[in-house]
Amino acid sequence: MTRSMESKMGAIQELQTLFSFDDITLTKATLALIAFDPTAKIEDYRPGWGFYPRLRAFWTDVLHALETDPRRINGK
Repeated sequence: MTRSMESKMGAIQELQTLFSFDDITLTKATLALIAFDPTAKIEDYRPGWGFYPRLRAFWTDVLHALETDPRRINGK
């Protein structure tokens, strides 16, 4: 398995864990991720978080994209 595949599978596991938390914790985690980018302007991400009404909807789409990526090995 390649390193990128391991990273993708790790991201899927992390997102599944994130979904076990409430929306307040999910928002805090998202803000922490944005803080890793020194060029990010948090005010650009609020209040509507782009086209998504809630962060949970955004992260659900990210998880779906990772899970349905055709480059995944044996559907895992």
